[in-house]
Amino acid sequence: MKYFSLFVFSLFASGLLAQDTIVLLSGEIIPVKSFTINEKENIISFVNKRGKDKFIELDFIFSVRQSNGEELVVYKDSVFEDDSITVNEMREFVTGSITASETYHAPLATISGFVVGAGAVYLFPMAGIPIFWSPVVPAGYSAIIGSLTPKEKCILRNCPEASGRPYFQNGYSQVCQQKRVTNVVKGSLAGMAAMIIVAIIVNK
Repeated sequence: MKYFSLFVFSLFASGLLAQDTIVLLSGEIIPVKSFTINEKENIISFVNKRGKDKFIELDFIFSVRQSNGEELVVYKDSVFEDDSITVNEMREFVTGSITASETYHAPLATISGFVVGAGAVYLFPMAGIPIFWSPVVPAGYSAIIGSLTPKEKCILRNCPEASGRPYFQNGYSQVCQQKRVTNVVKGSLAGMAAMIIVAIIVNK
């Protein structure tokens, strides 16, 4: 709760709370100009900062932080995989997700993805395998990275605030995994592109 309060304070300081803000269960934050909740259709309709009309199902939303500083909690106590998750527990999960989104960067995933992507493009022709099969290796590598769950000691090393807060750690861990996969994919694409460019230049 303390860290979540600091996060809210930082939003005030940055001016984000000058407008309404939708907080998703994933930890994603969406600034909006206006919103309308339709419980019958189970959606929230809103106008985003670009002035476009959008909507999201209520099942994906934790709360809406309004421009007056009040929080409208959309999430209700639910049961996921036979485990009852209260509003406060989900708040911890969302706070962990937000914290990871802001502080976790996973540069090694990007670097390793680059190496794997470049290596696949370089080695496949040498092995007599058509180059168009080279994306298979980065795809497999990203799947492996995505299946690895950060250990608690690694989470605590990066985020001491997570100590003794299992739901916070779960939210933090989930975003870490997503960032690793995303960075591996980006790095792999960059590595493959770089190697293809080098091959074109060398063969000229």
